[in-house]
Amino acid sequence: MLRKKAIDFIFRRSELNKNHENNICSTPSKNRINDVILFIKQYLKNPKEIGSLIPSSNTLSKMMTDSIIGHGDTLIELGAGTGVFTKQIKLKFKDHKFYVFEKNTNFHENLLNIKNIDLYCDALDIINIIDKNKTKVSDVISGLPLRSIDNKISNIILSHAFCLLINGGQFIQFTYGLKSPISNNFLKEHNMVLNKKIYVIKNIPPATIYIYKKIL
Repeated sequence: MLRKKAIDFIFRRSELNKNHENNICSTPSKNRINDVILFIKQYLKNPKEIGSLIPSSNTLSKMMTDSIIGHGDTLIELGAGTGVFTKQIKLKFKDHKFYVFEKNTNFHENLLNIKNIDLYCDALDIINIIDKNKTKVSDVISGLPLRSIDNKISNIILSHAFCLLINGGQFIQFTYGLKSPISNNFLKEHNMVLNKKIYVIKNIPPATIYIYKKIL
């Protein structure tokens, strides 16, 4: 009963936030309700893996999507969760090849409902799945909880993602911390720089988008 009340309260908070962003009164869609419930259940099972108690807001989703340059022919999303970013990216970049990675089995199954994406489980396999010589990856969008992932694992994923980017390509990461989740030394080793930082207040909790750029 206590868990149900907590879920109901958090969902109401997320919907109030959503309606405030749109400046309208609306009834939450069935898909949104299902996504929120699924997200909370997975968070309660493994908070370190999920990183947040509820899915990202529309504001965060829009800012992440608007940050994509899309100069290449391929996009990558790491840690797609319930597909909040995935759906928006697919609508905006219909002609791009789109690789999506999500390890959580419940989220992965949910993402199967999104058409015309190449869906995979483990981001550690990214370099073996995507052929650098046949694709031009302009953007990698990440919802991975980098602060919670084992440092060795996150370094492997990041180094492979950076390697796949074209010159001028971007690695777009959101986090709930005020400090960059990727160190300057690691960025320098991989020809990456922090290009832009965006604060997103209209999200629960407030988030920060870090946009890293590849410079050869």
